[in-house]
Amino acid sequence: MPLEHFLCRAEEFGLFYNLNENFSELQSGVTQIILIESGCALLSYLSKNLFIQSGMMLLRSSNTVFDIVYSKNLSALSISFKPELLLANHPDCPPNLSAGLLDPSGLLGSLVSRDAEILPLNPLNRARLKNLFIAAIDEMINEKDSFWLMRTSCLLKELLLLSFSTCIPLDNRGNSHANLAMKTLDFVHENYNKKITVHMLCKMFHTNHTSILKAFRSYTGTTIGQYILDLRINLVSNALLFTDLTLEKIAEQYGFGQVSYLSRVFRSRVGLAPGQFRSLISDKKIIA
Repeated sequence: MPLEHFLCRAEEFGLFYNLNENFSELQSGVTQIILIESGCALLSYLSKNLFIQSGMMLLRSSNTVFDIVYSKNLSALSISFKPELLLANHPDCPPNLSAGLLDPSGLLGSLVSRDAEILPLNPLNRARLKNLFIAAIDEMINEKDSFWLMRTSCLLKELLLLSFSTCIPLDNRGNSHANLAMKTLDFVHENYNKKITVHMLCKMFHTNHTSILKAFRSYTGTTIGQYILDLRINLVSNALLFTDLTLEKIAEQYGFGQVSYLSRVFRSRVGLAPGQFRSLISDKKIIA
């Protein structure tokens, strides 16, 4: 077993963490959450194809066995566990943890039963989600006291529930930075196919360059320009895989204008020209 892949002492819960996830086959009855830290990959299972990149989380069950069709600079963390870890009662849980063990909506049970699902992470929550992921792995590595397993369970529950949330976290409501970042994100998501400049956004939201750039980076971890580019590349990747749109139409529809510009940017980010990327599936080529 590689050094980066560990089985914790809680074997009855199938609890693993991996600091260098390679999408290998899972133990039966286990659910896995994977945080994509950087890079991108095209995964295939059954008749489905999934394009993943940084800023996403992938949820999968033991029924899902992936083939890696293509990857570039992919770095991912993962935690695997049996659903019982989240759904079990812990009567000896310390009082300060008990609130985190509740799931009145029953959402967790439905989440961990899914075969495979990509979760594009809410930019406002990305930093918090990564901190939860790292904190859970830290609990598993150190086992600081007899309550480490319960704390891990709480962290995983919060991580999953927050991943599916589309709202600004409660502690950020009324925060001017959060509101400015959300307004910017909403505008970007509605107008990604148009030219967007910081100057334009400042005029629209009656702010200045420093404020909007600071607010956006605080809640997404990246710049406005980089975020727009990531969004467009992900949309283009899905269009290449799941539609028969021409490159000219894709370039126009997703804000690149010219095919030459789309090809240059796509190759620099994904490592292949758009046409080569599309042919991976149609030609059924598997790249080790």
